[in-house]
Parts: sequence; C-alpha cells; structure tokens
Amino acid sequence: MSKQLFISSIHDKLFKAVFGNEQTVVDFLTHFASVELAQMISLKDLTLDPTNYISDALAESFSDVVYRTVWIDSPTPVAVALLFEHKSAPDLHIYEQLLNYMLAIWAKDREEKRSLTHIIPIVIYQGKTRWVKNPFPAYFEALTAVKELFIPKFDYILVSVFDMPDEKILPISGSSILGAYMLILKKSGDLNYILNHVTQFFRFRENNPERQGILNKFVEYLYRVAPMKVSDLTRLLQLKLSPTMQQHVLNDFESFTLELEARGEARGEARGEARGEARGEARGKAELTRLGVERLLLKKKLTEEEIAETFDVDVALVRSIKETLLQSGKLG
Repeated sequence: MSKQLFISSIHDKLFKAVFGNEQTVVDFLTHFASVELAQMISLKDLTLDPTNYISDALAESFSDVVYRTVWIDSPTPVAVALLFEHKSAPDLHIYEQLLNYMLAIWAKDREEKRSLTHIIPIVIYQGKTRWVKNPFPAYFEALTAVKELFIPKFDYILVSVFDMPDEKILPISGSSILGAYMLILKKSGDLNYILNHVTQFFRFRENNPERQGILNKFVEYLYRVAPMKVSDLTRLLQLKLSPTMQQHVLNDFESFTLELEARGEARGEARGEARGEARGEARGKAELTRLGVERLLLKKKLTEEEIAETFDVDVALVRSIKETLLQSGKLG
C-alpha cells in the first residue's frame, strides 16, 4: 500500500466510526459546520444512508458518509442529503469528486423512482496547508460569461480543523466523541501536545460508556499518527490516565497491538515505511522519559537513584531535570 493510501485508510476508519452516529452529526452541524443549516433541516429525521456511492476502486482513497433528512420549511417532505467528505490534504479536484458523488446519488433516486435529492456537501479538512476555496468555474481556462453558463454551479461547506481555535474544541472534547475527534485531528502531529494532554483524547469514554466500541479506533489512530513506539505510548498512557481509564484504554491498546502481531505488521514494514518512523522515535522517548522523571520528582516519594533505575537512565540526568524544576519554581 502506498504512503498516501495508508494515511487515508487511517483517517477513514476513525472518520466513519465517528460519523456513523446520528448524534455526532447533530453536534457537528450545530458546533462546527452551520447553525443556519442545522435550523433548516429536520435533525430528528437524520438517517444514515448505507448506500456506497463510490466504486470499489476508489474506496481506499476516498472517505464519504451520507445522511438523509428533510427540509423543515417545505409543505411536503423534500429529501436532503448531507454528504460528509474527509480530506487530509488540499484537493484541486474536489468539485469533480463531489459531483461524482452527487450524480451517483441522483442515479439512485431515478432507480428508485423518487424526486431528486437536494445535496449539501460538507468537507472536513485537517491539513496544515491552507485550503484555497475557489468556485468551480475558476478551474476552467479562457472562460467568458457565456461559457460559464455551461459549467455546473454548486458549493460546499468547508470545515478546516487546523484553522479552528482550541477554545472552540476544548469545551466539548471531554464530553463528546465529536470534540475528542476534532481535537485528535488537529493535534495528531504535535508530539509535545500528545505527551502533555493525551487524556483529552479519551475523556469522552466517561460520558459515553455505551460507545466503548469506538475507543479502539481512537487508540489505533493515536498509535498511527504519534511518532512513538508501542512501549513508549503504553508507558505514557499508564502515567497519564486514571486507573479507571487505564482499564478501558489500555485493554483496547493491548488488543490492537496483539492484532498487529497477528498480522505480522512490524513497525518497520507498515508504520515505518509509510511515515519514516526513525525521525521521531528518539525524540519521543527522550520527551517521555523527561515527563516521567518530572512526575516522580514532583511526587517526592522516590530517591534520585530509584527514579534513575525506574527509567533506566543515568542519575545525572535525573539531577539535571530536578535542577530545572527547582529553578522554575515547580519543585520546592
């Protein structure tokens, strides 16, 4: 599998797991997409459309979820489809892709002898490169007003996660799966944030015990995007998570690592080949060690020698970290 398809499949699994829930879609529309749109459609009638509107050949590289509902201002029910599409990089062919989806949905309408569905495309973008949203006619050369009449005109809602301020995500990150999803999308490449705030990705479990099944998707996603080894990530989770959360998260993480072993997916084969693992492992281990040493120093229960033995490091490193804590005033 190519690097691009590998990364797409990682995002695709979590995207479809999160947006496979109606309440998540309601939360997304009201918090992140369009309050105006949320007021125009019947949220109580939202239904996941199980139809696959893309070919098997494209299924690995495109992530789509379609929901059906109705406009609330129509005297008679008029169907509307919300087409959710995930992107991790800018796509110059987004209009063609969305148009293909729309044509497939309308073909299904004709096949089932019903009126054509109103379609609202929503693109969720998590890349760090700025997405320039131009109208479809802008991609055609030598355009005149008359020529433009023969070009399909439609729009899409763009939700850029990277451009979204943390203050918009954090208030709901601990209470909803959607908030945790938006946060992990935005911070997936930020090792320092992961090391210091990993609990924020899993707190939703405490408020959504019935959604235990989705937890393993978050665990797998974090492993795939964090430049850390299995052992380092396990230790981080043990250090940061409460005993109750450790039971849920680490159990799923252990199941996931066993699955990797069963598939023979060595890090050098899959994750290393797709991402170039050597780049971040040394840095990740050093940061994780520093974090653990600081935590034990602040607890003041172990000697410098015992802490050094715990992390298999020289006692001089422990003393250096202790001195830094003393100078910063964190350790009295």
